[in-house]
Amino acid sequence: MRQTAGVVCGIITILIYGVALLLALATQQQVQPDDRWKVWLTFIAVAAVFSAIHHALWSIIDNQVMLYPTPL
Repeated sequence: MRQTAGVVCGIITILIYGVALLLALATQQQVQPDDRWKVWLTFIAVAAVFSAIHHALWSIIDNQVMLYPTPL
C-alpha cells in the first residue's frame, strides 16, 4: 500500500511539474525578453508550492499507512 501511494504521488507530481513547465515554456514565447525572468520565477514558485503540497500529502499518507497497516 505504501509503495502504491508513493508511486501515485510521484506520478501526480511529475505530471504537475510537466504541465507547469510546458505552460512556462509556452508563456515565455509570448512575453518580452526583459520579462522572461518573471516567467521562470513564477515557475519556481509554483514548483515550490506543489512540492510542499506533495510532501504534506505524502506525510499524511505515510502516517495513515503506518498507523493502520493492511495485512498481507
